Amino acid sequence: MHVISRARFTPAQRHQILPGITRDVVGELADRVGIVSRSARVTEIELRAASEIWLAFSTRGVLPVTRLDGSPVGDGKPGPLFRRMHKAFQDYIRELAGTPDL
Repeated sequence: MHVISRARFTPAQRHQILPGITRDVVGELADRVGIVSRSARVTEIELRAASEIWLAFSTRGVLPVTRLDGSPVGDGKPGPLFRRMHKAFQDYIRELAGTPDL
């Protein structure tokens, strides 16, 4: 989960959160496209106040959360930082697809 207000916050790695390659890639891509990124505890209050929320999946990539408990997140549409991240993630996949096998 990635909570966006002024920066990208992702919950810190701990036993309740599975580590993942996609999560790590999203962090690297955030740096690449100039999105401030921090790993920190995210409170429910911060989550509900976020202007953007994303989820990262190995099987589905990066997806926006536009509603939380029936209420819109931000304006209820994928936000500008998500669109930047989604494009960076898609470009990364294309980059990998063009890499010859070892």
